[in-house]
Amino acid sequence: MVSIFMLEQQPENLEFSIKQLATEALQKSDPSAWFEVLYAKAKGDTAQIPWAKLAPHP
Repeated sequence: MVSIFMLEQQPENLEFSIKQLATEALQKSDPSAWFEVLYAKAKGDTAQIPWAKLAPHP
């Protein structure tokens, strides 16, 4: 399941979209499949990937 912690500073529509992708993947018995879909939909836009901070974690 998608951690709310990972999404806490993301727009609500992005959070909803990711939760929907994860739910669909779980229903298909492929719990990690949503990662590939998320990256494909992002088309290189790192703002669409909640954990892509593009900087080292302090």
